[in-house]
Amino acid sequence: MKSPIKNLVKKWHWLRTQAGFQTAPVLTTFRFISWVTRCALRKGAVVKLGRWHLRMFLPARWKGVEKLIFVFRENYESELSYLESALSRGKTFVDVGANLGIYALVASRIVGQSGRVIAFEPSVQSFPALKQNIALNGLTNVMALPAAVSDKTGRAWLYHGPDAGQNSLGRNPFLEQKAEEIVTESLDNALCQASVEHVDVMKMDVEGAEELVLCGANRVVTSLRPTIIFEINPEASMRLGLSPRGAWDLLDSLGYDFFVSGPDGSLSRATSPPMNRNVVAVPANSSTSTIFGKRAHREHSRNAVVKPHTRMPTENDSEYFSSGLGGPASYGSRAVKRRIENIGRLLQKSGFATVEHLRYAAGRTAAIRLLNERLRLLESLKTIARRDSGEM
Repeated sequence: MKSPIKNLVKKWHWLRTQAGFQTAPVLTTFRFISWVTRCALRKGAVVKLGRWHLRMFLPARWKGVEKLIFVFRENYESELSYLESALSRGKTFVDVGANLGIYALVASRIVGQSGRVIAFEPSVQSFPALKQNIALNGLTNVMALPAAVSDKTGRAWLYHGPDAGQNSLGRNPFLEQKAEEIVTESLDNALCQASVEHVDVMKMDVEGAEELVLCGANRVVTSLRPTIIFEINPEASMRLGLSPRGAWDLLDSLGYDFFVSGPDGSLSRATSPPMNRNVVAVPANSSTSTIFGKRAHREHSRNAVVKPHTRMPTENDSEYFSSGLGGPASYGSRAVKRRIENIGRLLQKSGFATVEHLRYAAGRTAAIRLLNERLRLLESLKTIARRDSGEM
């Protein structure tokens, strides 16, 4: 097990790399220490987000977004700054996986009373705090719905992660997880019932289920064409039996361009999915998309039917334990390390950083299938390595 001191040192090194820390290091350090104390005392906090004249209640949890929001405030994520240029009075924002509601709150202030915000949060761990934060600011243009957005209407199990922000429809086989039964709804159906006629910007943070959300949002993505902010989380997607880049490829086929947000909210083009960070997908016919260079010709149809790609590799696949990965030798710590290094090199060659312009036709390409196999094996081997080293 890691000692608390080593864990704090690791957090400190991470903190120093963040834009919020580099802007105000003394204040950020003070807030970090203050949150450590509050968590020890189990004392939550109400913080002010002065840029948007908001207040936000944060439960005293060490793991999760509570700590990050308390420490960084308005600099929590750069996409919050981007909302100021993407939204304006009277527009509509949809927050899928709202958690405590920071995106919904900021969007509410920007769109004003003539605009609308619809926030979805299925978990009993987060929905009460979301409602509390809406009431705390007296917001009347936010509709909060206790449901998970997926590809269909029904019920499902939501598995609790190490923190509420990591709750997922996909079970992690390496963790003992509690679960709660939740309602699922397609976005098309939910927005129809709420009489939402247009969507300007949509944010998805659903722990790997982004592709499922899009599959239930056929009318939204093909007709309403909103800007979509979403996270690339390959491991979580694979636990759901989905492609690690499924949401990216699906939106790409529908004529979206992709960008990442800088610290000030400005966008720069992304040519391949960056791992474990947010992406801004913009319809290719919008001004935001064309100012970054000549738009490539795309063949897509507004009447396209969005479908998921759900083949997952198994241990029986011929390449799953190929000799190039070190063969089927025992999982000693050195062997595990060697395998992880080999897979890492393979991912750099054919993974997220360089595999571009791949498309789905009748099924997956060989490159995507191979990438899925390597990613899943890498996740398993990392877990084994952590167990061997006593980190778990």
